[in-house]
Amino acid sequence: MSYKPKGANLLYIALLYEERGDKVNFEKYRKKVPNLYREWKLGLDNEMIPID
Repeated sequence: MSYKPKGANLLYIALLYEERGDKVNFEKYRKKVPNLYREWKLGLDNEMIPID
């Protein structure tokens, strides 16, 4: 099982619109997950998860 943070799908949609150059839809989705987007841009999108 893989870890996916809450709102990850919205982040992926925002990134897709950003890649396509669609600023209106990009901002619409980015505003729904601003912290997650900021973490992704900063490279802090990983989390240490202990394996038992």
